[in-house]
Amino acid sequence: MRVLLVQRRATEGALSWQFPAGKIEPGETPEEAAVRETQEETGLRVAHKGHWGAQSAPDDGPGDSLHRMSARRGQAAVASAGEVADTVWATLDEKAHLVYR
Repeated sequence: MRVLLVQRRATEGALSWQFPAGKIEPGETPEEAAVRETQEETGLRVAHKGHWGAQSAPDDGPGDSLHRMSARRGQAAVASAGEVADTVWATLDEKAHLVYR
């Protein structure tokens, strides 16, 4: 299995590998937001396949909800240059290396 990661600027300006992510718009479900944000950041049309998990939040904000998506075909690309510097498909082992280095 491969996961899609995007490289985005962290607050301090350094680049950080993360899952595609974003805010839920008014009237939008978390599932719809996950599909929309993935397409906005990578240009890929994806289908929602289920909830993957949740991540605890710091005291000052809501937590993160992880959703599983499926893309039948297509090449991920930087579709939102203001937010994303690069994209990569990675195995779970490669993801750990990229995210936790």
